[in-house]
Amino acid sequence: FPERPDGVSFNRVPYTFDVSLFDIIAGLASGYTLFSLESEDEQSMRATFDALAASGLTTWISTPSFIEMCLVDPSFDQDLLPRLDNVILCGEVFRNATALKILERFPKARVLNTYGPTETQAVTDIAVDENLAREVNPLPVGYLSDGMRALVRDPETGEECPTGVQGEMCNRGYNTMKGYYKNPQATAEVIDKNGFLHSGDLGVKDEVEY
Repeated sequence: FPERPDGVSFNRVPYTFDVSLFDIIAGLASGYTLFSLESEDEQSMRATFDALAASGLTTWISTPSFIEMCLVDPSFDQDLLPRLDNVILCGEVFRNATALKILERFPKARVLNTYGPTETQAVTDIAVDENLAREVNPLPVGYLSDGMRALVRDPETGEECPTGVQGEMCNRGYNTMKGYYKNPQATAEVIDKNGFLHSGDLGVKDEVEY
């Protein structure tokens, strides 16, 4: 999160969903106020928008599908959230069309696409601008966070795939889980002897600088 003493972060994701850790830990560690919607505010989009307008929000964190739902209403724009300067999306595929709408509605905001399975929160990120949203489809998940390492491996042989060849995303680092609670068998199925988490997600290593 960018340093700002008056930062307000959107704590939208339910606590039972792993992405909520990104809202809470990163927000509080950066000194931000956390803003959450009351249950009655979520009964209608109008009530949701009224609450957002009064929130003073500076950092938006949600799944792409939630912001897509908000974008259906043309009033969801910089006038509604004038202090918004960061939009961070994770947990789902971020579509190019959605990125272009966000960039049009919130011209002052930096838009980030992030990736990370439940067991390793947000291990990559990339800033999405208009050129990237128009020219690269699907959007890349970006670059590894400091202290993280990732490999794309052939799921059959376990060998690392060359650049441009699709394989399974595997990663390890400071925020990779140590294992499933009291379930060593399940842990052994996804974490190998070198500490790499086998995510089950498919990806391609790309050496292009975006």
